[in-house]
Amino acid sequence: MHSTDTHELAEQFKDYLRGMRRARPAHLAELAAYDNWQQLAQREIERRAAHVLELLDDATLAAIASGGVRPATAIREVLDEHTG
Repeated sequence: MHSTDTHELAEQFKDYLRGMRRARPAHLAELAAYDNWQQLAQREIERRAAHVLELLDDATLAAIASGGVRPATAIREVLDEHTG
């Protein structure tokens, strides 16, 4: 991710927080005390990935678990089909 992208994302996040400040200022103040945002964001990424797995049949899950199907590779291949 480029620094410009990071800056833009940070500004978008602050806009979201400004809306929260208007709607729930006490909640925003409580969140300010939380210091483990990176780990929490990583867990959310994992939760979202796990949600995709919930939609798969048992055979596909077993193939992923055994390493026969590699989701990241499959995803890249599908993305390349669109852009390639």
